[in-house]
Amino acid sequence: MSRTLSEYEQSEAMRLIQDLTLAGCQAWEDWEGVTFFQGPDMSMMLSDTPHPLFNAVLVTKLIPAQVSDSIGGALRLSRNRNVPLSWHIYPGDTPPSLEEKLLRMGFKEAAPSLGMLLDLDHLDAAMDSRRATGVDVVEVVDAVGFGRVVEVLAPIMGFSGLAQQAFQAAHGVSGFGREAAWRHLLAKADNEPGGAVSLFQKGEAALLANLAVAPQHMDRNMASALALEALLEARKAGTRIAVASVAPGAAQLFTDLGFLEAGQIKRYIMPLEEWQDEEWREAQLSGCLGCSGCPSC
Repeated sequence: MSRTLSEYEQSEAMRLIQDLTLAGCQAWEDWEGVTFFQGPDMSMMLSDTPHPLFNAVLVTKLIPAQVSDSIGGALRLSRNRNVPLSWHIYPGDTPPSLEEKLLRMGFKEAAPSLGMLLDLDHLDAAMDSRRATGVDVVEVVDAVGFGRVVEVLAPIMGFSGLAQQAFQAAHGVSGFGREAAWRHLLAKADNEPGGAVSLFQKGEAALLANLAVAPQHMDRNMASALALEALLEARKAGTRIAVASVAPGAAQLFTDLGFLEAGQIKRYIMPLEEWQDEEWREAQLSGCLGCSGCPSC
């Protein structure tokens, strides 16, 4: 019988995923294209790149009376940059009425993801069955190699040319290889880049992210090989726990590697087209985040 996480373990796992996601984004802080707005109630990053990956609210700890003004302030800041805004909601975020308020203010509900956790001491049992034949997995050690990672990710993540440049610049500031904040692995088949995965480590925990495989290589077990290699690398570096935010359709791959489901991460997006309605926009853009880093205050 497979083990499940207790309610307490689920709560701790989701908090860890949220903390690592925020820390992973903060690793981009030396990239001149991004600005972080952080306070006790909210954590948000904004850029000039019109893609939700680079413009997101990642932590929300509001009281009900703050919600409308805080959402309005975040919308105003994103509108000033003419970028979409994504709002990530974890189980511990507050208040419970936040989702309803986001929808009322024009946000669109996006596909949720599953938070999953793995004790790396339980990884060995998956190793033999997850190996892929004819696939080489190598670590990216320079900008050229990372460019190949971006080539794999771009069509899967919906990156425009501008978003590709931003992604390369954001990761380039911390460098590449074993000592970098983010590590990246590239899978090749027939000497052709076919898949990639990223790994962010902090203390004894690691976040697995950006796992992607080109459609023509889906039948090679490449995704499992990439995930396994990243997990083994994390364990070599002293990591005890691995976590991931996973699309529901990919959950089985992670379950096969020993991951346990911890909870759901919901996501809401304010797309750019909403900003075309001047009357709607003016009605929403009131309030302030109240953070010390806001350039408009």
